[in-house]
Amino acid sequence: MTGRTRSELRVASVGGAAPTFPARKFEPLLNRGLDITLFLYRQCTYPAERAVLKRYPSRVKYLRKKTSIWRSITELSAHLLRKGVTSPSKTSKLIAAIVSRHGLNRKALGCLRRLFPYFGEGFDVVHLEDGWLAQELLDLVLLKKALGFKVIVSFRGGDLLVNSLSHADTCKTLLQVSDDVHFVCEALMLRARDLGLPKSRGRVIHPGVDPAVFDRGATPYPPPKDGTKGALRLLSVGRLDWGKGYEYGLKAASIVAQRGLRVHYDIVGGGILRDALRYAVWQMHLEGAVEFHGDLPRDRILPLMRQADIYIQSSVREGLPNTVLEAQSFMIPVVCTDAGGSAEAVEDGITGFVVPTRDPQALADKIYELAGDEDLRVRMGIQGRKRVLARFTLEQQAARFFEFYNEVANR
Repeated sequence: MTGRTRSELRVASVGGAAPTFPARKFEPLLNRGLDITLFLYRQCTYPAERAVLKRYPSRVKYLRKKTSIWRSITELSAHLLRKGVTSPSKTSKLIAAIVSRHGLNRKALGCLRRLFPYFGEGFDVVHLEDGWLAQELLDLVLLKKALGFKVIVSFRGGDLLVNSLSHADTCKTLLQVSDDVHFVCEALMLRARDLGLPKSRGRVIHPGVDPAVFDRGATPYPPPKDGTKGALRLLSVGRLDWGKGYEYGLKAASIVAQRGLRVHYDIVGGGILRDALRYAVWQMHLEGAVEFHGDLPRDRILPLMRQADIYIQSSVREGLPNTVLEAQSFMIPVVCTDAGGSAEAVEDGITGFVVPTRDPQALADKIYELAGDEDLRVRMGIQGRKRVLARFTLEQQAARFFEFYNEVANR
């Protein structure tokens, strides 16, 4: 196959449970000349990403996962009329493939409605941006030949680590049938190999952050705090679910406080475990030392980062957390667990410390070490930003995806 030029390659990026990830790399890919369309089933959480998407209304399509039967019939009729006229042979082949898989029934009609937004639009590659979404659009992966494009599936953490325990067969199918598979860290790709990912497939492209946004500016580091001249400021950002291991972070804060250090722990994020974690704060006698902020936009997170002495990532399950990269870009030393790809984000002993999962004592020991050594915090903060600039920027991520898309399309 003759290689396509960047102006000829057409890519559809389909966002799932976390639309922020495809939205953040959308504009950098456009700036590289890629003809990309973003399909989303939900709005982005952060105003900054929504503002970017509003600048390109013709390139962003919002879809509905569920709709009434009458709306489905209306939409499907419109699709059939338009695409049946422009591509009658291809449309007939797609319908035949769907009927062969599902039979002639309501399930086949639902499949048609889900697949038609991507069919007949000239896409060379359709990128399903997380494994949960790929599972819902399994028909798109299985029928990609009839649809006429290549399919890439991303795995970002729980969509492989957790889902493979309850839906192993589906995960294995996605890994084996997709034209290629993207992982946010090496740890996930190793797990995928165990599940049967062919050696010829699999690409690790780490997440990227915007170092111009996560930047202290003229102030290289906050005023000295060693935990005795004021409260030691700890920070964690992430949804309140079991995978983030907040109970271990809280226990570590409790251990540090019992050693005589004043601690203030800011936790940003919403989720189903908020009441459980508030109860844990009460049980650990941390009232007044822990503040739950709920979900916050980026412009309200940055002031908390400016105050933070140490960033805590106490996860028990991870892909590669963007928040750890953002903290390092902001020159905050990190103490994280070795869950998933966290150890790929933090250089142990250089930009922070990596400790075993479910070990609050190990977390506490490293927090206590950093609390008493201002020079160490400064050195780790500086090295953290250097590491992000060298390996984890949005521009670097976009360049790697641009190369990946061209490679898959021309394979």
